[in-house]
Amino acid sequence: DNIILVSNAGGTGGAKYGDIFYTGQCLEESLYKTDQFLKRTGVRHRVQLIASGLVRNGEDIVKLELCGADRFELGIFDSDPVAIIIYFALYVLLFTMIV
Repeated sequence: DNIILVSNAGGTGGAKYGDIFYTGQCLEESLYKTDQFLKRTGVRHRVQLIASGLVRNGEDIVKLELCGADRFELGIFDSDPVAIIIYFALYVLLFTMIV
């Protein structure tokens, strides 16, 4: 199963009027809380968390990976390619240190 978590940068879409006031949690926070809840309930191994919205560069990917994301929906990379390579190298370094 997949759960797609989207950042709060978009609109409220077709949400009911009362629901509009309970939207807008940042992606990192909602991703972390969802990851922790799934771990507590014992189903985290059966679910992939997909982070979407405002994932634009390597720094975003590293942050979201540390918050529990398994996959990412990438937008347009708006930073320079050298920075992206550096962030991915840091991610690999951090990942190998953790595992």
